[in-house]
Amino acid sequence: DELVYNFNLSLLYHVANRMALPDSLKRRLEPEYQKHHEYLKSLYYNDFVAIKDTTAGLYETWYNDNANQAVQVFREVAGKYTCFFVTQILATLIKADGGRLMAKGKDVDNPCGIAIREGLQPMVNRLQKRAEIIDFSASRGLLKEKVRKGIAELATYELRSRLGIDKTLQYKLLGFSISQTDIRVEAISVVKAGFKLDRYFDVTFSPKKGIIYVTLPPPTILSHEVYPRVDKLDVGFLAGINEKDMNERFNELRRQFRQDAIDNEKVLDKAKIRADSVMQLILGPVVKSINRNYKLQLRFQDMPETALSEDELRRRGEEDQPAPRPPADAPQPKKNNGFIPQ
Repeated sequence: DELVYNFNLSLLYHVANRMALPDSLKRRLEPEYQKHHEYLKSLYYNDFVAIKDTTAGLYETWYNDNANQAVQVFREVAGKYTCFFVTQILATLIKADGGRLMAKGKDVDNPCGIAIREGLQPMVNRLQKRAEIIDFSASRGLLKEKVRKGIAELATYELRSRLGIDKTLQYKLLGFSISQTDIRVEAISVVKAGFKLDRYFDVTFSPKKGIIYVTLPPPTILSHEVYPRVDKLDVGFLAGINEKDMNERFNELRRQFRQDAIDNEKVLDKAKIRADSVMQLILGPVVKSINRNYKLQLRFQDMPETALSEDELRRRGEEDQPAPRPPADAPQPKKNNGFIPQ
């Protein structure tokens, strides 16, 4: 919130100074921007989370690329909205004829161009330098000691895949390649998707419906193991290779594995589907032991409950059936039996 506020306000002041606006208008910049900040920060945040894999912080830190990657994503998001809010605010403060601004002088540029070329790019470059320092410090300080902590996870889906990457580094003299280095790195990946039960796990009971609801947190990537292997390394006599080149190849493979698993293989959706079978297998017998007519239904936190298909209803035996009533001789559930009536 503070970063977006200060960043955008600095852009506005830079554009105002370049346009030689009077102090009376400059004083109105911040109050005018405050009218737009609430929805702008939401747009920035949603786009940032959608682009950046925020669950891969440990791996990005190890490859010295966590803060740097965040700055690159922020640059992409900021570039998307800078022209909009700069033009919108300045058009409110100064006279605009049909959305057009009149200007005179040499090399006249519009507010959008000034904000992008003279404001956004230099400010992002300064953030980039700061990110390099943060990445270096974080990588050196990562796991100086062993980390031991208890976890509660339910892994329901695993994906194994294989990818490779080729890279040629050339050393040129007068435009002609006189030496080159060829690198080929292959890797296998093991992605496990599931649920962090220590974040959220809830069991509720609906006596009217005869259904015991198990609610899990949204699915996430629980672990991602990458095993790289250098298949080819031909080093030229002038074009050498350093550790940064190798680390970039490894991290690029890891990033591609993760993106493919989430976007193409849909491991998070498949983890949800598999979770229902796992819960029925683990808790189904417990539910039936309480009452053979009771049913177990899986739900997910902060996700709208979707209507079940006819096939799913038929599989569960719920189609066109009233809520089951327990037999007269069945033991009545007590308030302290571990279930909370809904």
